[in-house]
Amino acid sequence: MWTAPAPDVTPTPLQVVEYYHLDAIGSVRAVTDAQGQVIARHDFLPFGEELLALPLVED
Repeated sequence: MWTAPAPDVTPTPLQVVEYYHLDAIGSVRAVTDAQGQVIARHDFLPFGEELLALPLVED
């Protein structure tokens, strides 16, 4: 009886859930993780230029 070789099984990475928070005109203002922690914040100048984002610092 012939049996097929076992397939190479590699574990898949865990899914990362991120939520995008938009302002009134649809620009992304913040990104949070599944626990509600802010992982990125975006601020904009008039006419849409993004301000340089600084890394979030945990206290």
